[in-house]
Amino acid sequence: MAEQKELPAPSKSVMDEVVELRRHFHRHPEVSFSEQETSVKISERLRELGLEVQPCPTETGAVAVLDTGRPGKTVMLRADIDALPILEESGVEFQSESDGHMHACGHDTHIAMMLGTARTLVDHIWDLSGRFLFVFQPAEEIVSGAKAMIAGGLLESHHPDAVLGLHIASFLDSGTIVTKPGLLWAGSDAFEIGIKGPGGHGGMMGRAGNVLAAQAFLIERLHTVVDGLEHEGAGCHTTVGNVMSDGAWNIVPRGVRIKGSVRTFTAPLREEALGRLGDLL
Repeated sequence: MAEQKELPAPSKSVMDEVVELRRHFHRHPEVSFSEQETSVKISERLRELGLEVQPCPTETGAVAVLDTGRPGKTVMLRADIDALPILEESGVEFQSESDGHMHACGHDTHIAMMLGTARTLVDHIWDLSGRFLFVFQPAEEIVSGAKAMIAGGLLESHHPDAVLGLHIASFLDSGTIVTKPGLLWAGSDAFEIGIKGPGGHGGMMGRAGNVLAAQAFLIERLHTVVDGLEHEGAGCHTTVGNVMSDGAWNIVPRGVRIKGSVRTFTAPLREEALGRLGDLL
C-alpha cells in the first residue's frame, strides 16, 4: 500500500487567490449553458497551472487532468459553474455586473475553491500519485449539465475511480466540512399545478367561482402531503415557491398556478411522494 501523506493547509497566497477568483466570477455571472467567458477564464487558469486541458464534452464547461506520473487511481473533482436569472441588489463591491444574473447559489465559490485545490495539488505533486480529473460542470441549475457531460463520454474517456464534490453552506463555519456515509442531500422534483374556473366580477362570487380559495386550500395540503416520509430521521418535504393569477383587486381570476418542489432521498420515497401528490390532485 502506498504511503499516505497529509498535505499542508493551503498557503495564504492560495487563499488570497481563491477570494480574488470568487469575486471575479461573482461579478461576471453566466446562466446555464451560457457560461462561455466563465469557461475561458477557468481554462486559462488551468493552463497557467500546467494542467492538461482536455476536450470538454459540452459547449461550456472545462475539463483538465493533473497526472503525477506515478501509478494510482483517478480521482475526479467536480464543481458547478452556472449562475441564476436573479437581479442582485446586495450592494457589495463585487456585485454582479450582468443585469438580471447573479451567483446566488455559491457556484462562483465552487469554481474558485476548485482552482485553489488544483493549485495546491500542483504545488505538492511530488507527494501524490495517480491522476486528478478536474471537471467544471455547466447548467447545474437546470439539472442538465451533468447528464450532457456524461452523454458526451466524460466518464468513458477518463474512467474515474472516485468522484468528489461539495456544496457550500452558509450555516457552517468557514473551514468546516460535513459529510456522512450514504445519502446526505435530498433530490428534488419540480411541479406546476393549474386551477381553472369561470372567473368574473368580485361582486358575483357565486357565478365567478373561487379559484383563489381552492389555491389556498391546495397550498395548505401540499405542505403536509409528504408528512411521515423519512430517510434515516430526515424528513421529505414540499415547498411552494411561486403563485400566480390573472385577476385584479375586484376581479376573481379565471386561473391560478402554483409552482414548487418535492424533495426526497430515495427512489421508493420519491415514488411514494409523487403518488401522494397525484392523489391530492
